[in-house]
Amino acid sequence: MELYHGSPEDMTGRSEREIRAYRFLDDLGIEFDRTDHFDRPATTMEVCADVDSVLGVHICKNLFLCNRQKTRFYLLIMPGDKPFKTKELSGQMGISRLSFADEAAMSELLDVHPGSVSVLGLMNDKDKLVQLVIDEDVLGEEWFGCHPCENTSSIRFRTSDLTEKIIPALGITPVTVKLRGWELSFDELDPTDEEQIADMSGLATGIIREYYDPLLGTEQNDYMIEMFQSVRAIKEQLARGYTYVFVKANGEPVGFMAFYPRGDAMYLSKLYLRADMRGRGFARDMLGCVRQQAERSGLHAIELNVNKHNKTTEIYDKLGFTRIRDEKNDIGSGFFMDDYVYRLEW
Repeated sequence: MELYHGSPEDMTGRSEREIRAYRFLDDLGIEFDRTDHFDRPATTMEVCADVDSVLGVHICKNLFLCNRQKTRFYLLIMPGDKPFKTKELSGQMGISRLSFADEAAMSELLDVHPGSVSVLGLMNDKDKLVQLVIDEDVLGEEWFGCHPCENTSSIRFRTSDLTEKIIPALGITPVTVKLRGWELSFDELDPTDEEQIADMSGLATGIIREYYDPLLGTEQNDYMIEMFQSVRAIKEQLARGYTYVFVKANGEPVGFMAFYPRGDAMYLSKLYLRADMRGRGFARDMLGCVRQQAERSGLHAIELNVNKHNKTTEIYDKLGFTRIRDEKNDIGSGFFMDDYVYRLEW
């Protein structure tokens, strides 16, 4: 594959729908880069990866959807590497049931075939019957990648051109959504299951090492992992009334929590996620799980300690926690935990 700038000089062999897409962009004065892959339609992960590499951008996922009655149609644009959950979008859109629209509707409304759905197809929707829906993560990228209504070519242009030129020219108003693409589940650790305890120790050790080695140094962190996250330590905590929970995204363990009743509050001892899972809004759901456990125990508050150098202090501020005091605890071997204590009441 080669990288070209702008529309092809020779349109021979290209479909009328693809030619219309190039003319549409040219009429708007939009600068774009293009790669052609006539013998390799973008229908496999391998080809899509090659296209992304040539363009230096991820081609967006374009999904053509409809309601159950097939009376309302939607074009969803979201990052290509984000999983799509119908239930999640349905909830945000207030639609009881969404499904994939059929090929006949795709052809009639957008004049494209499966695998070639693109925001540029909306120029063929003369009656404005298709609602454009954009995941906000798409809008945060500098570049936007799509097909020119045929999946044997791919293009990229600035996302600002999408929002400031293309969408206004289409005469439509998009709906913006925030999709996580992940379904969270919370699995409580069985305190009698040796394998689960070992798995929890391994998960916790990996996450805490990646997070706290740069913050505390490996010597103190190794000591704290042995003190608090080894198999022996977890067993001791379970015996003292701790509840450990695996946090899973689409069934895969990506984090963990540990908490226990202390005084008039549920004390949240641990709430951690893998680095690649942070920034996705999971913390709110995780805290919701802890709150449910607190309420089942007749408690109406959550307390936790946060290292003073930990950036997550900002998250707890946003989630309604109040900083109630400072604490500096001696954990032995010359090491200290210098924390803020936060509390949330309801």
